[in-house]
Amino acid sequence: MVFKSDQEYTAECIDLNLMVYGKTPYEALDSLRGAMGGYLAVAFSGDPAGLVPRPSPFIHRAKYHFYALLAALGTKRSFLLSDWSPGPSLCKAH
Repeated sequence: MVFKSDQEYTAECIDLNLMVYGKTPYEALDSLRGAMGGYLAVAFSGDPAGLVPRPSPFIHRAKYHFYALLAALGTKRSFLLSDWSPGPSLCKAH
């Protein structure tokens, strides 16, 4: 998910407990994709047990699901959601 925080944008992957920042929402999302790729490459170069998944704290996961609910209800958004999980998703990738 990507959301505005102070003067920048925060992008967070709740399944890997990664968070990055950017000047624009798309810069933050791009940085998160890079961080996820780097993290997964390192995690899978050894034993990934305990590293994948590595869930964020409950409050961060709750925030993501709250945003997903808002997106499903069609409310005006000030955030981006991407869901790359297999199967049906309420969120469309941005």
